[in-house]
Amino acid sequence: MRKPNELLEKLILNSEIAGAGLIVRRNGHEEIRFVDGYSDVASQKKTTIDTVYHLASMTKPITAIAAMQLVEKGQLSVMDPIDKYLPEFGEMLVSDRLIGFGDCYNADPDNPMMAVMIQDEMNKVKMIKAKNKILIRDLLNHSSGLGMGVVSNEAVMNCFGEDDNLRERVEKFAETPLDFEPGTMTGYSAVVAFDVLGRIIEIISGDDLDTYFKKFIFNPMGIKDMGFIMDASQRTRLSCIYKKVDDEMIEDESADSFIRMLDASINGYYSGAGGLFGTLAEYDKIVQMLLNRGVYEEVRIIGQETLELMVQESATHSKELMPGVVWGLGMAVFGNEEETKRSVSKGSYGWSGAFGTHFYVDPLNNIGATLVLQRSDLGGADSYISRELEASIYETFIVKAT
Repeated sequence: MRKPNELLEKLILNSEIAGAGLIVRRNGHEEIRFVDGYSDVASQKKTTIDTVYHLASMTKPITAIAAMQLVEKGQLSVMDPIDKYLPEFGEMLVSDRLIGFGDCYNADPDNPMMAVMIQDEMNKVKMIKAKNKILIRDLLNHSSGLGMGVVSNEAVMNCFGEDDNLRERVEKFAETPLDFEPGTMTGYSAVVAFDVLGRIIEIISGDDLDTYFKKFIFNPMGIKDMGFIMDASQRTRLSCIYKKVDDEMIEDESADSFIRMLDASINGYYSGAGGLFGTLAEYDKIVQMLLNRGVYEEVRIIGQETLELMVQESATHSKELMPGVVWGLGMAVFGNEEETKRSVSKGSYGWSGAFGTHFYVDPLNNIGATLVLQRSDLGGADSYISRELEASIYETFIVKAT
């Protein structure tokens, strides 16, 4: 097994990625800092420590931290029904059956990368009144039924307006059906649940989400190169997004519509689900804070007991997202290596972004890693690059007992 920096060098050389950055920490020390490749292949712009990345769903753990800060202040409870803050979510409709994506989509014969809906299956769905209220906890551990399957996702995509701000989008989300009864299942809400959570943070705090993050997370940690709206300098440092075609990296122009959807400079849409951009050095500060039980350079961001609660395996649903992996509160929590088929120790936690960014914290071995790159076709949290990197880090720093 190659060391982590050697692994990334090989991936760049073999045109698996255009460029990447990695920081690995153990026992309070920076063990690896790797930056190489290109942020823009066409112009031969090199990747640097200051390259800016679309963090996508690596926004979610930060939104979860913000919500749990309000819990610590007594302004919010994880057991609160969300209609306490958003009355429009008081009476929700739910699909009378659970429909998987494989049940309702076929590949387009003219474009195998696209899917075509089987409308007959959707026509069979009936909407009934939901019995359970959606709780704050359901948002945090992806058990709300909001935007978690075919029925809800179709309705959500049909109601999106490019010019909507966060408040307007959340109001529209309240009119969409659920895929299942809240609290009874789990999965992944790519957009809706954490946008709703972000809006609740705004309502309770009186600040928009951008301002809240700056006041209570970023500014206290000295984080300046992370946020929802890029300035001119940051835009010049932004990495292109790539995909692999015929053994080479080409720019993925189809990602533009996704990026535009999340561009807060257009309308103030501060997406708690995926709207942040940032650099390797800045997200590494978040990982340092998590490794240090909620403290960054003597500034406490979140209480140790609160953080421990966030990363415990959920006691109420305990349903797996992936084999051996369950949701804590805003973080994926890993079980035994035999179950997960991943190298991280039991109790490790973290998450990833749609374009290949990834982080994890291993409290048992006091290891934290932050990976940044921009490739759209890696499968997010199930990226083979993230898995190989975890294995490489583990074999480099951990000696297994024999």
